[in-house]
Amino acid sequence: MATSSFPSRSAVWFGLALALASGLGQAWAADLPLRSTLPPMVELPPAPPVPVWSGFHVDLDGGYTRTGSQNLRTTGTNALEQMLIDVGNVGRVNMPSSSFVLRGGFGYDLQPVAGSGLVLGLVTDALYTEQQRDRTAAFSFGGNDISLAAHQSLDFLGTLRGRLGYGLGPVLVYGTGGLAYGQVSLSAQTSISGPAYTGIYDGGSYRGIETGYVYGGGIEWMAPSSLMPDLVGPGQLAFKAEYLRYDLGRRTVAVNGMGAVFGPGGPGAIGHTANAAFRSEGQLITAGLTYRFSGAN
Repeated sequence: MATSSFPSRSAVWFGLALALASGLGQAWAADLPLRSTLPPMVELPPAPPVPVWSGFHVDLDGGYTRTGSQNLRTTGTNALEQMLIDVGNVGRVNMPSSSFVLRGGFGYDLQPVAGSGLVLGLVTDALYTEQQRDRTAAFSFGGNDISLAAHQSLDFLGTLRGRLGYGLGPVLVYGTGGLAYGQVSLSAQTSISGPAYTGIYDGGSYRGIETGYVYGGGIEWMAPSSLMPDLVGPGQLAFKAEYLRYDLGRRTVAVNGMGAVFGPGGPGAIGHTANAAFRSEGQLITAGLTYRFSGAN
């Protein structure tokens, strides 16, 4: 039997189905909306520079200082002197005082861990103050009028402190503590006015450098360079506020007979009559500026 050269009926139907499917696919694709192009890329502003707290800095600030429990305690060296103190109720006298202050200093900070806000530092400063207090007391004893005068002042205060802080962006929060020192002036004097004698009875004084401790904390905000570009220069300007509490301890001043009658060589020389113990302490609140020689990257 001869073989036919025509394609079979099934092959014809398969070809027609394939052609129809291809045409329908192209028509469906043509009806789809064209994919929109991506929006043009917008150039974002650069990220603000990361503050750098490491490096040297100088500080200038002002504020207010006041004492807390600062007092004068006086004790007699014998029964008669102690009775005189007790009658006058001058064994413990509060010596509060306050003053505005101006302070300057410098220091160095270090960020020991890369990428961390941990900040270690060392700072030293000194402040000028007019903190002083004068107290007087008057009473009668043995037919005489007794007058007691006491003086205490802090002429300047300096500190040498360590700092431990953490930088949160442009803000640095820190605690601080270390050595405090200051020049104090202390004096106590008793005068008598009576039928037999009028004049100085006894007294004592001291002026010198006292040392103690200081602790506190503060906050700094590193200002953007655009805030005051003409002033900032190559470094960085920061605003700061700080609280400190200091204690220079207690200094005992020996009180001895004074004057032509009760002083050394006088007919009524009385020698060492009492001990006057002055305590020097207080707290300090300041605000001001810090200039950092390194700033933002």
